[in-house]
Amino acid sequence: NWIRDSVAAAEFTGTASELAQLAVYLRFLGTGELQCEEDGRHFRPHHHAQSASDIVTRLQQLTAPGDRWILRKIYPWLPSYDAEFQRSEPLTRIRDIAHRNDIPKELKREIKHRLQNKLHRCAGPEDLYTAREILQRITTARDDYAPAFVEQFEIFFRELSDFFNASGLDQRLERLLPSLAEEDRAAADSFLIAKAQQQRTEAQLIDLLERLTRLRERLEQLSQEAEPEPAQQMRLTDIDLEDFAFALLSEAANRLPSNSEQETWICLLRLLAAAVANLALSGAETQECQLVVSELAAWRRGFSPASRFHLLRVKATLERVGRLAQDYSDRVFALFPPAAETLGPALGVAPHAVRMFCEGDIRGNLVFQLTKLAERAESELRPALGLPPWSAVTAGEAFGSLVRSPRLATLRDPGGPIIALVDAAEGDEEIAPFVRGILLGHPIPHLSHLGVRARQAGIPFATSDDPAGLAAFEHLLGAPVRLQVSAAQTSLEPGEPLPIETARRVARSARPSLGTAALDGEFGVLAFDQVTKARCGAKAAAAARLFQLARESGGLFHAPHGLALPFGLVHRLLEQDTAAATEYRALLQRLAQTTPDALGEPLRHLQEILLGLEVPEPVFAEISSAFAPQTRLAVRSSSNGEDLPRLAGAGLYDSVISVAPTRIADAISLVWASLWTRRAALSRIHADIPHSEIHMAVLIQEMIAPEYSFVMHTADPLTGERDRTWIELAVGLGETLVSGQQAGSPYRLLCERDPGATRIDACASFSLALQPTAQGGIHQQPIDYSHVSLSVDPAKVQMLGRRLIEIAAFLENRFGGPQDVEGVIDGDAIHVVQTRPQQGLM
Repeated sequence: NWIRDSVAAAEFTGTASELAQLAVYLRFLGTGELQCEEDGRHFRPHHHAQSASDIVTRLQQLTAPGDRWILRKIYPWLPSYDAEFQRSEPLTRIRDIAHRNDIPKELKREIKHRLQNKLHRCAGPEDLYTAREILQRITTARDDYAPAFVEQFEIFFRELSDFFNASGLDQRLERLLPSLAEEDRAAADSFLIAKAQQQRTEAQLIDLLERLTRLRERLEQLSQEAEPEPAQQMRLTDIDLEDFAFALLSEAANRLPSNSEQETWICLLRLLAAAVANLALSGAETQECQLVVSELAAWRRGFSPASRFHLLRVKATLERVGRLAQDYSDRVFALFPPAAETLGPALGVAPHAVRMFCEGDIRGNLVFQLTKLAERAESELRPALGLPPWSAVTAGEAFGSLVRSPRLATLRDPGGPIIALVDAAEGDEEIAPFVRGILLGHPIPHLSHLGVRARQAGIPFATSDDPAGLAAFEHLLGAPVRLQVSAAQTSLEPGEPLPIETARRVARSARPSLGTAALDGEFGVLAFDQVTKARCGAKAAAAARLFQLARESGGLFHAPHGLALPFGLVHRLLEQDTAAATEYRALLQRLAQTTPDALGEPLRHLQEILLGLEVPEPVFAEISSAFAPQTRLAVRSSSNGEDLPRLAGAGLYDSVISVAPTRIADAISLVWASLWTRRAALSRIHADIPHSEIHMAVLIQEMIAPEYSFVMHTADPLTGERDRTWIELAVGLGETLVSGQQAGSPYRLLCERDPGATRIDACASFSLALQPTAQGGIHQQPIDYSHVSLSVDPAKVQMLGRRLIEIAAFLENRFGGPQDVEGVIDGDAIHVVQTRPQQGLM
């Protein structure tokens, strides 16, 4: 009743935290950890039944779809509100039992006072425990009691169990059968018959699990259409089915066949699919679960453990499974321990019960069995694929003190060089000068901005897809170590740090040479045939040249049409506003004398000034007339401090993609203002580049809605070999690849120029593709790789690899050296959108 009143209050909004508190409270109540006492008021069972109905109705009204999984932890601890329990005098059988003349007086008195009167005066979970205790005594000495009495007490105990939602799975299903349609009743009967079977084979065990999954799917559908009372019974039955699925998965995982590698894998894939499907039915990331199930079903068809391609795509799907399990566990631990640790002591719950609450929830949940199955599959995969524990992003050797940090961006200068063990990275961070090596605890695209920056700085960098990878080195924390990363292996061992003066020289590399920025001349829109590096930066100049080379390539590749706004335009606009120009110059002088910790205010003012500049109407009109109204545009930075031989500036400045021509002015202002982001300013400070020497032009290109995006390093970034090309691809827009902000791995191809062979080292596992929308902007599109050709057809991988090798050779020849290339694939057409000198080569 207190919970009913609480959830009905206006201040209760049904947040995840509030729901978790209810679930914890009710569990402590239902398990007896929280003791109840009478206070003189009367609460018969029908009061509780009505309260439970009110609670469920209110919670379903308030709860967001993403939090419905928490309700499953509330429902089982509420009493039933079936019609039979909402009568003014439910459970009257106990009154008849208490007045029978065929039972001993002492037992009659005990039943009357401990059970009948208590239940109808102030019903509580403790009554179920009392009834169970009495039933055990009666049935243990069954011959001492009248059979009719024993039978009636057993019936009463089942009724009481139904009221407290403590019935077993079989009883729940049998109660549901009469209300089901013939087809559904037959499926439930079939499941019960299979469940009752003893000594099941491995095949029968998996078949039973799949029957259970189909039954849950049907109950989910039926509960959406049913009246409140039967719907709640279906939900409770579903929760019991989930618990039974846990037991079946545990047994099946322990009985995987070992007589055939093929058979073991087929069973593993079926079990993984069943586990993920049941997790979806329990409300955990439903859409992602459904996509993973689709992939596992597709990979199972024709699966061969001898096929490297088959194993790689299973590995990619296992990465998604791992994220599912981790995300669910994180959600549970973020919600329930705080609630248990707050409520438990306040309510006098024993400390051990509080400590065990969340661990029990995880270890008794489907996600625990899913994790075990995924770990078993990983243990089979790694030796079969010959995978090393670490994957090299940048080769090299470094010395420093070993430090661990939850994130790359939160590392602080300890006063000397460090080797960083990092739990997580966004993929777009700057690498501080004191960081001399990185070991990252999750996969990241090797050709991302972060990878490019590490190669440019000569920082050895490796990643692991094993969460335990970092833990292996924790015993060295705080000690001087030597990190070695190569294509063959990664090692970390004790080693003396560099002398301090040497470390300083290593940390501060020679200042890169900036491109010349011509600030005079034309100030309007420049067509590609007018674009030069001095007027518009290396990126715009390369884009213009690519457009011309595409025409000369004989159809080898395409390049998007575009325009550029020169460096001089923003300066001309500033000079037209004397006050703004004066303030701008003063801020630049102030910035040159500002420490990194105090950059925020001057940078904010500099950005405000640039955001306040208005793109001249003639410029806006010329851009609009150059592209069709429905065309989506990419508005990209092209400073004189990026895409240079020794200064990539990868991801340093902002680009705005999928821009409608009518919104072009806003996008241009954002690109101008990105000159003064904190990451850009810090990067210049680290590279010893005066802020006053950096200028911004803008490149505007036609946007292509891609099937895939790719990044290609035409020379091997680990070894520098010129006859080997690295390629990474992702479904959708290339931001997924270059930023590294989405968890997952790209397709990774290693291509030999001679004889033109392509080896696939990884299949993609990103859950979402970024795609442009018709209205401008981008949206996230869930991916089912069983419908993605690169995951389905290995012949397409080889064909694509051969085409990209040809493009790599062509671009190297025309630009005079190894290139870092970005492009997109639309059907059979390959579009190269950017190329710049490849960084970090010897």
